[in-house]
Amino acid sequence: MRKLPWLLLAVALAGLEGCAQFGWVKDGATQREASRDTTTCVRAAQKSDSGARASLYGGFAQNAVNADPNLYNACMAARGYSWQPL
Repeated sequence: MRKLPWLLLAVALAGLEGCAQFGWVKDGATQREASRDTTTCVRAAQKSDSGARASLYGGFAQNAVNADPNLYNACMAARGYSWQPL
């Protein structure tokens, strides 16, 4: 019976862990610097994806911008940020 309170506490803490917010953190960085670095890394991770397709029933063209999350993460890490709970 003594293990039940500890088990309930462990389950409750595990549930709260899912609610934690994470973000890129760099010691000494101002909000302005963090915003500038984030914008720079988002732009570096973006690539344009355009194309036209046609079939017997007609055709269409599309133009989209996709971001590669791996490139974004690498850019932020290279600038000295680390992914941490806020």
